[in-house]
Amino acid sequence: MDNATGKRLLALVRDGDYAHPGEEEANRLLFAGLSASPARRVLDAGCGAGGTAAWVQAQGLGAVTGVEVDPATARLARERHPEVTVVEGDLQAAGRVLAGPFDLIYAMTAIYAVGDQAAAFRELAMLAAPDAELRLLEYSAPE
Repeated sequence: MDNATGKRLLALVRDGDYAHPGEEEANRLLFAGLSASPARRVLDAGCGAGGTAAWVQAQGLGAVTGVEVDPATARLARERHPEVTVVEGDLQAAGRVLAGPFDLIYAMTAIYAVGDQAAAFRELAMLAAPDAELRLLEYSAPE
């Protein structure tokens, strides 16, 4: 099964366009304290099928651009969420496919899958506006 098919099945089972269980709650936690600002330029780094990007935009938190490395998943995101700009590209070379600056950059369970995380963060830093905010939600192993 390919990545996009898996995401479709997960969305169906979870009754929402999310790749992870509890994602709406995670969204509320990750974006807590942000006021609505439709003019805010937002980058979803590793947007997957686009569910979080669409949620962020629907909350009025900004105009979202998502970047997704998997071509089939990027197509799925564009099909499901035409209101969100989705670009196919690798976070390790994000500057080649994205034009900043972005006021808010977030990654929800995406950075763990990047081979060269330092390169990805360098690219994201180059795309960030001077006062940009970075918000991350990642997997961790409880100790």
